[in-house]
Amino acid sequence: MIRTIAIALSGLLLLAGCSSTGGEDVAPQEVSVTNISVSDPGAYMDSQEQAFRDQLKDTGVTIIRTPKYIALVFPSSITFETDKYDIVPEFTPALDTIAALLRKYSATDIDVNGYTDSTGSDAYNLKLSQQRANAVAGAIIQRGVSPQRILPVGYGKADPVASNDTADGRAQNRRVEIRIAPPAAAATAAAPVTAAPMAN
Repeated sequence: MIRTIAIALSGLLLLAGCSSTGGEDVAPQEVSVTNISVSDPGAYMDSQEQAFRDQLKDTGVTIIRTPKYIALVFPSSITFETDKYDIVPEFTPALDTIAALLRKYSATDIDVNGYTDSTGSDAYNLKLSQQRANAVAGAIIQRGVSPQRILPVGYGKADPVASNDTADGRAQNRRVEIRIAPPAAAATAAAPVTAAPMAN
Protein backbone atom coordinates (compact mmCIF):
# COMPACT_ATOMS: atom_id res chain seq x y z
CA MET A 1 0.00 0.00 0.00
CA ILE A 2 1.03 3.57 -0.50
CA ARG A 3 2.01 5.24 2.76
CA THR A 4 0.71 8.63 1.70
CA ILE A 5 -2.85 7.28 1.64
CA ALA A 6 -2.74 7.28 5.42
CA ILE A 7 -1.50 10.85 5.81
CA ALA A 8 -4.91 12.48 5.38
CA LEU A 9 -6.48 9.98 7.78
CA SER A 10 -3.74 10.55 10.32
CA GLY A 11 -4.21 14.29 10.04
CA LEU A 12 -7.92 13.93 10.71
CA LEU A 13 -7.21 11.78 13.75
CA LEU A 14 -4.81 14.41 15.06
CA LEU A 15 -7.29 17.23 14.49
CA ALA A 16 -10.01 15.25 16.24
CA GLY A 17 -7.78 14.74 19.24
CA CYS A 18 -6.80 18.40 19.36
CA SER A 19 -10.43 19.54 19.20
CA SER A 20 -11.18 17.78 22.49
CA THR A 21 -8.55 19.87 24.30
CA GLY A 22 -9.56 23.22 22.88
CA GLY A 23 -6.41 23.41 20.76
CA GLU A 24 -4.33 24.44 23.77
CA ASP A 25 -1.94 21.49 23.86
CA VAL A 26 1.05 21.58 21.54
CA ALA A 27 2.44 18.21 20.50
CA PRO A 28 6.14 17.62 21.14
CA GLN A 29 8.38 17.92 18.11
CA GLU A 30 10.52 15.17 16.64
CA VAL A 31 14.21 15.42 17.44
CA SER A 32 16.56 13.08 15.60
CA VAL A 33 19.27 11.12 17.36
CA THR A 34 22.55 12.89 16.69
CA ASN A 35 25.15 10.48 18.07
CA ILE A 36 24.17 7.53 15.84
CA SER A 37 24.49 7.87 12.08
CA VAL A 38 21.43 7.00 10.02
CA SER A 39 23.91 5.85 7.35
CA ASP A 40 24.52 2.85 9.62
CA PRO A 41 20.95 1.49 9.80
CA GLY A 42 22.00 -1.60 11.73
CA ALA A 43 23.45 0.42 14.61
CA TYR A 44 20.53 2.85 14.43
CA MET A 45 17.99 0.05 14.78
CA ASP A 46 20.07 -1.71 17.46
CA SER A 47 20.08 1.44 19.55
CA GLN A 48 16.35 1.93 19.09
CA GLU A 49 15.58 -1.69 19.98
CA GLN A 50 17.58 -1.47 23.20
CA ALA A 51 15.85 1.77 24.15
CA PHE A 52 12.44 0.14 23.72
CA ARG A 53 13.50 -2.90 25.75
CA ASP A 54 14.87 -0.74 28.55
CA GLN A 55 11.91 1.63 28.76
CA LEU A 56 8.98 -0.73 28.13
CA LYS A 57 9.76 -3.29 30.82
CA ASP A 58 6.71 -4.45 32.77
CA THR A 59 4.26 -2.69 30.43
CA GLY A 60 2.91 -5.82 28.74
CA VAL A 61 4.39 -4.75 25.40
CA THR A 62 6.49 -7.40 23.65
CA ILE A 63 9.46 -6.25 21.53
CA ILE A 64 10.42 -8.49 18.61
CA ARG A 65 13.39 -7.86 16.32
CA THR A 66 13.38 -9.25 12.79
CA PRO A 67 15.91 -8.65 10.01
CA LYS A 68 13.59 -6.01 8.52
CA TYR A 69 11.90 -4.24 11.43
CA ILE A 70 11.30 -3.91 15.15
CA ALA A 71 7.79 -4.95 16.23
CA LEU A 72 6.09 -3.63 19.34
CA VAL A 73 3.21 -6.02 20.07
CA PHE A 74 0.29 -4.88 22.24
CA PRO A 75 -2.16 -7.61 23.25
CA SER A 76 -5.68 -6.17 23.21
CA SER A 77 -6.11 -7.15 26.88
CA ILE A 78 -3.85 -4.26 27.94
CA THR A 79 -4.92 -1.79 25.25
CA PHE A 80 -8.68 -2.03 24.66
CA GLU A 81 -11.86 -3.22 26.30
CA THR A 82 -13.64 -6.15 24.62
CA ASP A 83 -15.05 -5.19 21.20
CA LYS A 84 -13.97 -1.55 21.72
CA TYR A 85 -11.36 0.60 20.02
CA ASP A 86 -10.90 3.35 22.62
CA ILE A 87 -7.49 2.94 24.23
CA VAL A 88 -7.79 2.31 27.97
CA PRO A 89 -6.28 5.03 30.20
CA GLU A 90 -3.96 2.52 31.89
CA PHE A 91 -2.02 2.17 28.62
CA THR A 92 -1.29 5.92 28.38
CA PRO A 93 2.14 5.78 30.08
CA ALA A 94 3.34 3.12 27.64
CA LEU A 95 2.09 5.19 24.70
CA ASP A 96 3.90 8.24 26.06
CA THR A 97 7.15 6.27 26.18
CA ILE A 98 6.67 4.77 22.73
CA ALA A 99 5.90 8.13 21.15
CA ALA A 100 8.91 9.77 22.80
CA LEU A 101 11.23 7.12 21.36
CA LEU A 102 9.60 7.30 17.93
CA ARG A 103 10.19 11.06 17.95
CA LYS A 104 13.80 10.55 18.98
CA TYR A 105 14.46 7.93 16.29
CA SER A 106 12.73 9.85 13.53
CA ALA A 107 14.46 8.30 10.48
CA THR A 108 12.10 5.33 10.38
CA ASP A 109 8.74 4.45 8.86
CA ILE A 110 5.98 3.07 11.06
CA ASP A 111 3.29 0.53 10.22
CA VAL A 112 0.48 0.24 12.77
CA ASN A 113 -1.23 -3.11 12.16
CA GLY A 114 -4.45 -4.23 13.82
CA TYR A 115 -5.44 -7.90 14.16
CA THR A 116 -8.34 -9.86 15.65
CA ASP A 117 -9.06 -13.50 16.39
CA SER A 118 -11.32 -15.56 14.11
CA THR A 119 -14.47 -15.05 16.19
CA GLY A 120 -17.16 -13.07 14.37
CA SER A 121 -17.62 -12.13 10.74
CA ASP A 122 -14.77 -11.13 8.46
CA ALA A 123 -16.36 -7.72 7.89
CA TYR A 124 -16.66 -7.05 11.62
CA ASN A 125 -13.10 -8.15 12.32
CA LEU A 126 -11.68 -6.03 9.51
CA LYS A 127 -13.56 -2.96 10.75
CA LEU A 128 -12.55 -3.44 14.39
CA SER A 129 -8.90 -4.10 13.53
CA GLN A 130 -8.79 -0.95 11.38
CA GLN A 131 -10.41 1.11 14.13
CA ARG A 132 -7.85 -0.12 16.64
CA ALA A 133 -4.95 0.56 14.28
CA ASN A 134 -6.34 4.06 13.69
CA ALA A 135 -6.67 4.62 17.44
CA VAL A 136 -3.04 3.73 18.14
CA ALA A 137 -1.82 5.73 15.14
CA GLY A 138 -3.85 8.74 16.26
CA ALA A 139 -2.50 8.47 19.79
CA ILE A 140 1.14 8.57 18.74
CA ILE A 141 0.44 11.39 16.26
CA GLN A 142 -1.13 13.40 19.08
CA ARG A 143 2.11 12.84 20.98
CA GLY A 144 4.18 14.47 18.26
CA VAL A 145 5.11 11.69 15.82
CA SER A 146 4.90 12.85 12.20
CA PRO A 147 1.83 11.45 10.39
CA GLN A 148 3.92 11.18 7.21
CA ARG A 149 5.75 8.26 8.81
CA ILE A 150 2.68 6.28 9.79
CA LEU A 151 0.48 3.77 7.94
CA PRO A 152 -2.39 2.25 9.98
CA VAL A 153 -3.96 -0.90 8.49
CA GLY A 154 -6.43 -3.41 9.88
CA TYR A 155 -5.96 -7.04 8.83
CA GLY A 156 -8.85 -8.67 10.70
CA LYS A 157 -8.20 -12.33 11.48
CA ALA A 158 -5.26 -12.58 9.05
CA ASP A 159 -1.74 -13.48 10.21
CA PRO A 160 -2.57 -15.26 13.47
CA VAL A 161 0.39 -15.84 15.79
CA ALA A 162 -1.34 -18.65 17.70
CA SER A 163 -4.19 -21.13 17.28
CA ASN A 164 -7.70 -19.72 17.30
CA ASP A 165 -8.91 -23.02 18.79
CA THR A 166 -8.02 -22.00 22.35
CA ALA A 167 -8.86 -18.98 24.48
CA ASP A 168 -5.18 -18.26 25.06
CA GLY A 169 -4.44 -18.44 21.35
CA ARG A 170 -7.31 -16.11 20.50
CA ALA A 171 -6.06 -13.66 23.12
CA GLN A 172 -2.63 -13.61 21.48
CA ASN A 173 -4.16 -13.00 18.06
CA ARG A 174 -6.12 -9.95 19.26
CA ARG A 175 -3.35 -7.41 19.08
CA VAL A 176 -1.92 -4.25 17.57
CA GLU A 177 1.64 -4.21 16.27
CA ILE A 178 3.77 -1.15 15.64
CA ARG A 179 6.42 -2.16 13.11
CA ILE A 180 9.37 0.20 12.85
CA ALA A 181 11.63 -0.02 9.81
CA PRO A 182 14.26 2.06 8.04
CA PRO A 183 12.54 3.91 5.16
CA ALA A 184 14.08 1.72 2.44
CA ALA A 185 12.90 -1.45 4.18
CA ALA A 186 9.40 -0.36 5.11
CA ALA A 187 7.80 -1.49 1.87
CA THR A 188 8.96 -5.06 2.44
CA ALA A 189 8.13 -5.23 6.15
CA ALA A 190 4.69 -6.73 5.71
CA ALA A 191 5.60 -10.34 6.52
CA PRO A 192 3.75 -11.53 9.63
CA VAL A 193 5.49 -11.86 12.95
CA THR A 194 5.63 -15.56 13.77
CA ALA A 195 5.35 -17.09 17.22
CA ALA A 196 5.24 -13.72 18.95
CA PRO A 197 5.61 -14.30 22.70
CA MET A 198 3.18 -12.46 24.95
CA ALA A 199 4.62 -10.66 27.94
CA ASN A 200 3.29 -11.65 31.35
